[in-house]
Amino acid sequence: MKCPKCGGRGRVTGTLNFGTTVQRYRRCPICDHRWKTWEEKDPAAVRAKKSVRKEPDLFSGKQEKAKG
Repeated sequence: MKCPKCGGRGRVTGTLNFGTTVQRYRRCPICDHRWKTWEEKDPAAVRAKKSVRKEPDLFSGKQEKAKG
């Protein structure tokens, strides 16, 4: 999140949970400005779906190259 004072990149220094709301304390490393943000938690959070990877066959193609 950008610093409201100088536009630098702010860092999170602390977090408090209030049910469905999160309060984050932020600080700018450039100008040392400190501020708070309130964020609403999404009750239906999006989760990444893991894809099923097929294990590579370690011997496919290698045996043919070694023989020929």
